[in-house]
Amino acid sequence: MQRSDVTIPALAACIIALAEGLRLHSYTDSGGVWTIGIGHTKGVVEGMTCTADQAYAWFEEDFATLLSMIDGKPLLEAVALASFGFNCGRGALNKVLSGADSISNPVHTTDARGVVLGGLVNRRRLEQMLILLSDSA
Repeated sequence: MQRSDVTIPALAACIIALAEGLRLHSYTDSGGVWTIGIGHTKGVVEGMTCTADQAYAWFEEDFATLLSMIDGKPLLEAVALASFGFNCGRGALNKVLSGADSISNPVHTTDARGVVLGGLVNRRRLEQMLILLSDSA
């Protein structure tokens, strides 16, 4: 595979799925939101189950809304922004895109109670590194 074969949706989906994981039974995320599949939250309730195929279908639907927001960005920056937006939401991504906030804001590494989560710290570092690599490319 050559670099020209790598697409924003494919690379972002890999990074997001790696960070989110795949869970076929509903669970509450660090913010207390019922979640299933690969970070899917819409309509999720306690005790819900899904198949892997359903989880991937939901992921594609959830991810599609972010693609238009990062359209025109260089590959690595777009991937970083997609990962951030999937995790923190479209509102937070809009603020980052407008310059009103940044991925490096410590609030994006904490749960709803303000506890710093190592997984979010690592995810934000990865996203920041992708943006730095994008800037130097």
